[in-house]
Amino acid sequence: MYNGCMDEKGAEIVFTTDQLIEAEQVRGLLEASGLLARVLDGNIVSMFPWLSGWAGRIKVIVPPSQAAEAREVLADSGLLGGGKSWLA
Repeated sequence: MYNGCMDEKGAEIVFTTDQLIEAEQVRGLLEASGLLARVLDGNIVSMFPWLSGWAGRIKVIVPPSQAAEAREVLADSGLLGGGKSWLA
């Protein structure tokens, strides 16, 4: 589980969405796979959806050393089928 120590500046975005619940599902999936993950901009986009473009959508980030594995977990999960969200 994310413990607040991940540096946002060095992290890689592995998933974006306009839905906070979807970002949290992805974060949970990554954490269940043993990866560090964090949701960024979830509150601002949820409270003010018209700011999504300005905020750059809701993002799920991971440390760079775990980005390839995170993308593989997401691709294998089937969670991404047919929605408006995408792998970053």
